[in-house]
Formats: sequence, C-alpha cells, structure tokens
Amino acid sequence: MRKWAGRFAALVCLLMCAATAIALVETDEWWIRILDFPRLQIAIGLVVALIVLWWSRPARAKSIAVMSVVALAWQVWLILPYTPAWKAQMIAAKACPAGQSVRFLLANVLQDNRNAELLLEVARDTDPDIILLTEIDAWWAGEVESLTASRPSTILEPRSNTYGMGLYSRLPLVGGEVRYLLEDDIPSIRTRVALPSGYQFTLWGVHPAP
Repeated sequence: MRKWAGRFAALVCLLMCAATAIALVETDEWWIRILDFPRLQIAIGLVVALIVLWWSRPARAKSIAVMSVVALAWQVWLILPYTPAWKAQMIAAKACPAGQSVRFLLANVLQDNRNAELLLEVARDTDPDIILLTEIDAWWAGEVESLTASRPSTILEPRSNTYGMGLYSRLPLVGGEVRYLLEDDIPSIRTRVALPSGYQFTLWGVHPAP
C-alpha cells in the first residue's frame, strides 16, 4: 500500500507542478488562464502529496519532491497578498472621510438566469451607491429597470452575447461612455463618478472573455 500511495502522490505532485508551470505562460487562452484561480487548491494538493511522498519514501522521488517544494513556494508567494499576513493596500472603509466613501454591488447575472427578483432583493438589502451588472440582455435590462428609481445615472449596453453591461448609480456620472477595448462586440464602460465631497474618480467596467 505504501508503494502505491507513493506513486499516486508522485503523480499528484507532477500534475500540480505542471499546472503551476503552465500558468506562467503569458497568454489569454482561457484553458491556461483558468489555472490562475485554483492556487489555494493547488497549494493544498502539493502539501498533502508531499506528506504522503515523505511517508512512502518511494525510490527516485527526490527530484519530484524538490520540484514540488519550488511549485508550492511559488503558489504560496502568490496567495500571500490576499491573506491577513500581508499588509493591506487600502484603508478601512470606516476610516474614509465623510463624503468620499462608495458602496458597490457587482454582479454577473448569468444571461440565461431568469431570477431577477433575487438580484433586486440583494440590491434592496445592501443598498449600494453603484451597481454594475454583467451579462445583461434586453430582458434583464427591463426586469431591473426599477433600479433607476434610486440610481438615475445609468450607462446601459444590453447584449445577447453574454457580454452586456449595465451601470446604475445614485452618484452623478460624468463623461460616461461605452468603449470596445477587447473585441468589437464586447463593451466596456468608462466614466467619472462625482462624490458628495466634490472629488471625482474614474470607474472602469469590464467583462473580459474567460
């Protein structure tokens, strides 16, 4: 059993190392970029596999163990900025000066989903200043039109190709425009947002391909 456990652990290590290496390739191909997301799972898989590898001590496994430790170190390094162990890059919301804080709600509605009421319920419960929706088509734009009652500043670009976007804001939008930065049929939104304090910031709304 120990022998087979070692072989299986070695195989897992090789797969996790391969996933780590493939993710280093600079490309927009979705089947490569998707490996940027399960970093925590890959790291946990490497830890467990290394423990089993150490327990089983299979012959000729040192090189696999070394590669796995390097891959694990790389994954941990990329995960650390998103943990409490890393210094925060933003001040806490409660420390923000009056008139300069904004509440956002960002939601991918999933175009084929037809449960608009659930989204409206979330919007009522969270009461955000700005709502950015992606994947909205004409049906969705009509179903959530009530959002404009309290958020009259809007930029809407509904589409049937799963890349529609809708921006709803109770704060004034200045110079808002729809751009096509990614593809001719994939819209992006750029606008300035005016805060009660008089300060303005630039907001980009993008929904890139996977």
